[in-house]
Amino acid sequence: MRRQPKREKSRRPAEYPPIRMPGADYRRFRGMLEVFFRLIREAGKVGRFLTHGSPHADEFGAVEVLQRFGWKILPGVRQARIEVWENGAVLPEGKTWEEHAREGTVLIGLGGGPFDEHPQPDGQPGFPGECAATLAARAIRAPAEGTAGEFIAHIWRTDTRRASPWGIGEIIKSLHRNHPDNFSLVVRLVRMAFRAWFRFSNCRGSEKSFFLRVVARWISAKKWENELLGYEGGQIDEEWAKWKDRLNDSPATKKAGDLKVARYLELEPLLIYAREFGRGSRKEMMEIGALSDAIACNEGAEGAEAASHWWTRRVLDARLADQQRFVKAIIELNEKINSGECLVGCVRTGTEGEKIRVAAVVSDNKRMNAVVRGRYGIGAAVVVIRQSDDHTQVFTSQKSGVMLDSVVPAVRAKELEKRTNSDADLSSADLGRPGMGPCGRWFYHRVQENRGSMLLNGSTQAAKGVPPTALSLQEVFEAVVSALTP
Repeated sequence: MRRQPKREKSRRPAEYPPIRMPGADYRRFRGMLEVFFRLIREAGKVGRFLTHGSPHADEFGAVEVLQRFGWKILPGVRQARIEVWENGAVLPEGKTWEEHAREGTVLIGLGGGPFDEHPQPDGQPGFPGECAATLAARAIRAPAEGTAGEFIAHIWRTDTRRASPWGIGEIIKSLHRNHPDNFSLVVRLVRMAFRAWFRFSNCRGSEKSFFLRVVARWISAKKWENELLGYEGGQIDEEWAKWKDRLNDSPATKKAGDLKVARYLELEPLLIYAREFGRGSRKEMMEIGALSDAIACNEGAEGAEAASHWWTRRVLDARLADQQRFVKAIIELNEKINSGECLVGCVRTGTEGEKIRVAAVVSDNKRMNAVVRGRYGIGAAVVVIRQSDDHTQVFTSQKSGVMLDSVVPAVRAKELEKRTNSDADLSSADLGRPGMGPCGRWFYHRVQENRGSMLLNGSTQAAKGVPPTALSLQEVFEAVVSALTP
């Protein structure tokens, strides 16, 4: 039998979404990696990861990729601990990413290093279109196919595309909001999910799904512990009769019907998701139902089901707390609209004169932004949220397609003028660049492909060190409306 010649291995590095990194970015990235690996070799091993407060799925995904696939070239990476740096106004611990690497610390999603895609205060553009997980995968040339490739691509989509409210991205955000002072618990829950998914990525329950049984027991416990608001209203009445006939589709929806809580607004999204999950619907690979079942299957060891029950209840608690904040934000917004405390403006944009709404309100509710933008609120395309400590954020609705490119220089110029009592002697380009601007108060996060953007004056977790703006809510609102008006 004639022996087939060996196929020569390609020297081309594995690629991840987006398919190619632009040439200039790739050369800069490779240059950073040469320095990074040299400094890690000098340090002897990786001792810890340092990321920003409330890390997203892509930061957790980057750590998972480096630990799972990079242990041969990064000694100690599997045992490295994860810590957060919440002061967004300065360098992490006052050191550059190179100084951290020399000490065996890997910066993820901050500090301007090879694993930070964000624009930097010095004008460096970061790595547009990438996320921390894809940068980590490129750095160690993680597998681009199979389960590894699916994981990396999914984390990238979660970070850069509109994601399922029941997917891993929203799960992580909810866990941070529900456990702001227990980062180690969040790390444990996320790692449990990742570990199980890599072993049982195709695990899929049916009507007998473990997840659906846990949801039914969890709803019953919440009812008797009186942990449901019981705020009724806002349902889609014309669909209610059809949905009610299908309550027996899963243990979760049947239990909610039996307990007469099926129409509670804070439970409605979960019940709809449970119903669709029981029918086989799965919008994302790493949704709560699939992860719950995967954890129950993990390793087949005794106690695995108990571990899944523990994980699922904590995630459900976090999602319920988020939905309760949402309902409370509806009530709070209605009260502020009636009392005149909510500012609302209408702006004509574009050549066709399309109208969009701009709204501003003071609230410490973390779901107020979503309510003001949504159907239970004002339907605003641009929202200004001011916290009680005067930190202020400007958000846009993804579906509106509105970007803040004209708003950013206007707000930053007004900030500098207010603080220095003189006009800003800076160009519009300097004032409008992404990242932390020259005024040191406003961080512009410009999302690619017109999927919305954010102008952040600090935040509750990720950038606690940024001082509050000197501008009043009225001044920020006026600057936004004026900048958006053609």
